[in-house]
Amino acid sequence: MAPPPPNPYTRFRGRQLTLNDQLAIDRTVLANQRTLLAYGRTALAMLIIGATTIQFFSILTVLVVGVPFLIGGVVIMVWGLTRYQHTRRNLSILNDRGAAPTGPESP
Repeated sequence: MAPPPPNPYTRFRGRQLTLNDQLAIDRTVLANQRTLLAYGRTALAMLIIGATTIQFFSILTVLVVGVPFLIGGVVIMVWGLTRYQHTRRNLSILNDRGAAPTGPESP
């Protein structure tokens, strides 16, 4: 198993960040949240397609289309949550409290 990639934000640890740096961090946090929502929408759409197929079509169609969509929806949601948490953890080193910066009130 390959080692995890290095955290790209470690070079900023302990440094005084400028306003531009703080705004860039805020944009990255917001982009991470938008990406999680996009994964959620995609997963929800796939779950709806799978459930609709199971409800209204024949057994063969359910096996060929419905079940893979349901499984795909769950896999996409897990993948999105994993990516979100990984990026959030990487960003958390920029904050002294150990949590990712969340908005204008962040130092």
